[in-house]
Amino acid sequence: MKLDSYVQFKMSFDGFYSFLDQIASTVNNLSSSVENVSNTWISQESSAATKWVDDNIQGNLKDIDINVTPTFNLDLDLDFL
Repeated sequence: MKLDSYVQFKMSFDGFYSFLDQIASTVNNLSSSVENVSNTWISQESSAATKWVDDNIQGNLKDIDINVTPTFNLDLDLDFL
């Protein structure tokens, strides 16, 4: 009897646990996307700054356009909310 009660109790929360799993998955995907965008942006800006320094060392003065606003293109599926 006690086991049946436990199974019934657990089954009544399965939908809620599934919902929490979807939220955790979405947050994880968002975190990974933000990390990837940040790393790409940092790499691009670092390369541009390194090129600018190299050009100045060689006497080839050029303007550098540093865009300090990273763009976020995140495809999140929030339909389950």
